Amino acid sequence: WTWLMVVDDDEYVFVDHVIEQLRHRNPADRVILGWPGCGNCSKSNKVERRGMCGGAGYLVSRQNLLSMASAETAPVSAAKQEAFFSEFMQEPDSVWCDVRFGCVAQAHGLILEKMEGLHSSPI
Repeated sequence: WTWLMVVDDDEYVFVDHVIEQLRHRNPADRVILGWPGCGNCSKSNKVERRGMCGGAGYLVSRQNLLSMASAETAPVSAAKQEAFFSEFMQEPDSVWCDVRFGCVAQAHGLILEKMEGLHSSPI
């Protein structure tokens, strides 16, 4: 697989539209696609970075997901898996997995980018 899309179980996805959007994307680009701008990724009350918003889902390339786990190829070692998952359980914003994913992605040098066709709030 080249791309992973994470959505909640109460979402619907027009797969053909997503595939068309990804056709124009390079999986080596250091981006996470979704609807950025929610939560607070900084440990202070001052908002310096925000994570991904819920409802829209997000997409990450296999290459970028591996880099977030400090790996170049799969399978990822158990130690790296543990370190990767523990990052998601830390504050700030560890309650919301989509927000936290965006925070962790940015900590690994990835850029959050809005993807056309995804909607975080009612249309």
